[in-house]
Amino acid sequence: QNHRRYVKSRSDIQLAGSGESDVQTLGDCDPWEYFSDHTPSNIDQIDTGGAQLNQIKLNPCGLIANSQFNDTFIMFDGACVSADNCSSLSSIDWTKKGIAWSSDREKKFKNYNGFDGTPTVLQQKDIEDEEFVVWMRTAGLPTFKKLHRIIHGGLQAG
Repeated sequence: QNHRRYVKSRSDIQLAGSGESDVQTLGDCDPWEYFSDHTPSNIDQIDTGGAQLNQIKLNPCGLIANSQFNDTFIMFDGACVSADNCSSLSSIDWTKKGIAWSSDREKKFKNYNGFDGTPTVLQQKDIEDEEFVVWMRTAGLPTFKKLHRIIHGGLQAG
């Protein structure tokens, strides 16, 4: 996550979006600037209005924003020996609220005015989502860790 071309491929103007004209301003998003460069995974939810994919700008654009880690994890309270055993266990209460730096949440990552969470041609994902904000902070070294969740109440030993 620290290759020069990867780290440079983003638009800070878009990520701090304030108005529709700002959101459509590209920074250094090459090679993924338009839908035709990289079709968003949620394209089926977006009404393109019949526009050509090479005319619709990605928002957020760039390699970092469009290569976000998206695995799903579930942690259980107790030993999960088999699939049958896991269904009777309760899941651990954890949250993504508070995993991003406050300076990033408050200043650097904002949805454009009017974004209601529905993917559109203007904005394809929630830029204020804390998982996304954490992902956008690139690593300085080749080996890195990123905060995924906060577990309230801790875990039992064993």
